[in-house]
Amino acid sequence: MNRRRLLLFLISLVCFFSCGKDNTSPPVSIIGKWNLQQQHVVMYKDKVKITDTVLTASATTYATAQFNKDGTFSSAAVYRPNNTSLLQFPGPSSSNDNGTYSYLGNVFTVTPGLSGWFIFGVGTSSPPTGVSFSIQVTQLTASLLTIHTENTFTVTNGPVPHAYDEVFDLYYTK
Repeated sequence: MNRRRLLLFLISLVCFFSCGKDNTSPPVSIIGKWNLQQQHVVMYKDKVKITDTVLTASATTYATAQFNKDGTFSSAAVYRPNNTSLLQFPGPSSSNDNGTYSYLGNVFTVTPGLSGWFIFGVGTSSPPTGVSFSIQVTQLTASLLTIHTENTFTVTNGPVPHAYDEVFDLYYTK
């Protein structure tokens, strides 16, 4: 009889400690409209940093990304620097992109890519080779989304090929 009571006591004790509130909440959704607040770009040429730029949203510089439930997205960006010269680098630009995305677990894919404020040119007429691209969500809350991308490619300027690495961190709010 004592063994039966001990066994019931142990089972009750295990149930008591295992039956608490479930602290897991539903995953935060990427679906919705996100506004780009800041873009940090670092560019390397042959593993030497050549650019490290931070741009912040303003009345003339803004971008959005809309992620839909059906796996499609649209993004748009306008970059207008606070100057009147169209020749200043980087100059004014705008872009619009539409495509597809998926976000399952930690794997984020987006095709063709999200619009940002500007992309650096490398001054060549030959197409890049050895192109690779990676993208990941590094932060996702109900109101914050951070996306990290890395692009690598090789471009030949004259007789010498140069390896480029672009690193973008995009900071969005909802």
